[in-house]
Amino acid sequence: MSKSMTPEQLFHANASNLEVLQSFAKTTMAAAERLVALNLNTTRALLEDSVANAKALLGVKDLSSPQKLSR
Repeated sequence: MSKSMTPEQLFHANASNLEVLQSFAKTTMAAAERLVALNLNTTRALLEDSVANAKALLGVKDLSSPQKLSR
């Protein structure tokens, strides 16, 4: 036996679904923001390391003696 939903029941069901969707969207956006921040921090650190290594290589005077790169 199937039961029809009243307009009020349908409205409340849709409102509940919208709340769930909104919560999911907020959670997804927060996760995306964290991921972007992590990627930017990683990229920034990589760039800083690359610049430091390039400066160290440019500062080498004698290629025959091994030097330690400072970090």
